Amino acid sequence: MLNSTVSYGHKVLSAPPETRGKIITSPFGTWWLLGALAIMFSGRFVLHFNHTTRLAPIHHDDLATCVAAALAVGLFSAVIAMTEPAQGLKTRIAFAVFGAVVGAMAGAMAAGQALRIAHDVVDFPKGNTTASWSEWPVERAYETHVRSIGRQYVATAHGTFGIYFGDFQRMWLRRGTGVDVLGRREVIDTGGFCVRVPVQTSGDAVRVMLGPMDELPKDSVIPCGQPGG
Repeated sequence: MLNSTVSYGHKVLSAPPETRGKIITSPFGTWWLLGALAIMFSGRFVLHFNHTTRLAPIHHDDLATCVAAALAVGLFSAVIAMTEPAQGLKTRIAFAVFGAVVGAMAGAMAAGQALRIAHDVVDFPKGNTTASWSEWPVERAYETHVRSIGRQYVATAHGTFGIYFGDFQRMWLRRGTGVDVLGRREVIDTGGFCVRVPVQTSGDAVRVMLGPMDELPKDSVIPCGQPGG
């Protein structure tokens, strides 16, 4: 009986017949893959710790950095996968492709988060950052799910922000314009409503102190020109 033997460079990997058809990984390969998967699936979890939305400056070079990180980590993951003692050429190639995709996504996410933290430290130094409130006209208000079990948002020229259900209800009762087939309501003609948002500025740098998963306090939506409660 022929034994399954794979020659990779100067290293010969031989697996006994009872492991044929199985994917065998080294401890390093296993931990590398688990780490990359953990980073890839942690994106939504990390959003809960991001309580800012950057308005300026926009660092356009970050995209190229994230792409480079994705390519580098993806390639390295593919090489690791190819050196693992997986059975058969097809299995080895499939494992390498899977590792490359997971590694590329993990590399891009890790680079993006690292750049965001670094830019926040540089652009908003503690001794030179001012906090205030800004008032922006509401261009549109909508909810994402059905009635009170969903989330409500307002869209402005500077971004979209989550709002308190009561604030949306007040706009809807005065200016409600439609309900879609899923029962989600929308206000297009907001009738002079504005939203008050907390901002920080440092020189030309501006950011809203509200993250993707955050919600503005109650009574943040007010008639334009009037002080908030």
